[in-house]
Amino acid sequence: MPANGETQPAEYEVMAQRAAYFVRHLIPGEVPEAGSFEIQLLDRVGRGVAVGYLDGLANGLKLEGRDVPAAVINATLGLPIGVGIFITADGECVDHLGRAAEPFPSDREQLAGQLLEAGQRLIETGVPGGRLRLEAVVSYYGDTRAAEKARDLIAK
Repeated sequence: MPANGETQPAEYEVMAQRAAYFVRHLIPGEVPEAGSFEIQLLDRVGRGVAVGYLDGLANGLKLEGRDVPAAVINATLGLPIGVGIFITADGECVDHLGRAAEPFPSDREQLAGQLLEAGQRLIETGVPGGRLRLEAVVSYYGDTRAAEKARDLIAK
């Protein structure tokens, strides 16, 4: 049961049994004081309880006094820019319900489209970071249709 006394739906318990971490490849400048990669240790209902940052050369990381497994670090270092996933301690990618999932699309156009959509949602809701995501689409996926759309949105 969460600390505030509310109960969580059963699917969160299933997710938490499998997903031990949320990891992501940060967009440059997103968290200026951090490395390029973020690793969050999750509690039993999937909430982040500790966070750490890595650069591409990191040899290890401790969260809550425990070593982050090498499989988690290796999975993190393989993520494309702007992508975040839930993973098990064995480095297996799972979805928000703890089911096995593909870690990220292998197609550049899909990756760029997802990052573009995330940026648009942030801009629409007034949450900081939307423009940064649009700029990342242009910088890292410049040859895609999503980058053309991102350029148009930035120009507005």
